[in-house]
Amino acid sequence: MKIIYTNISKEKYSEVSNYIKYLSSIRQDKVRGFKFEKDKLRSIFGELLLRYALKEYFNIEFDKCKIIFNKYGKPYIIHETNLKFNLSHSGNIIICALSYQSVGIDIEENKALDLGTLVYCLHENEQYCLRQYNSKEALDLFYNYWVLKESYLKYLGVGLLYPLNKISFTITKDQIRLFTELDIEKDLSFKLFHLLNKYSVAICYAKKENIDIEMADANLIKSIFYD
Repeated sequence: MKIIYTNISKEKYSEVSNYIKYLSSIRQDKVRGFKFEKDKLRSIFGELLLRYALKEYFNIEFDKCKIIFNKYGKPYIIHETNLKFNLSHSGNIIICALSYQSVGIDIEENKALDLGTLVYCLHENEQYCLRQYNSKEALDLFYNYWVLKESYLKYLGVGLLYPLNKISFTITKDQIRLFTELDIEKDLSFKLFHLLNKYSVAICYAKKENIDIEMADANLIKSIFYD
């Protein structure tokens, strides 16, 4: 599995808006639908990152692929290689997972939050665990729970169809375990890690495989249109 991410903190929408014309028609419509330039910027780099990763690591031309969406909005590549992908972004980081098996990935910037207003999305066992820690540790744990839940739902491709508080995780040094009474796929693998000391990232996938994580400079990603 290849995980590739980029940091767009130095990018400005006014300087990359000219790339919109190179994007897929679906992505162009999505970019234009956003009100704020930061959201437009993330959307542009979402497809740029995918294009770069496909070409650089799998020798696949994006324009020779067809992107389809399931009824919940999860995108899939139609290509003879049967490659799968999933995108996520938060703050200044755009991240993409690519694998020959189904995959879900989620990233969240760890910002200050009022956990009292958000515990509704946690299982009672997770809420109990949060109460065992000080505020800083509890916040870090909350983000870990959150990205794990999101990566799981993105793997399933069901959006927020299932209630988050019916899905529970236990996290130890050696293992991440999923518990749910819902009649959905459960025998899965998870990986949890952090980027730049301020982003929590989780990956959900079916079979254990080697995971290669790499950072690509934003300028390098933009250069795919200069070849």
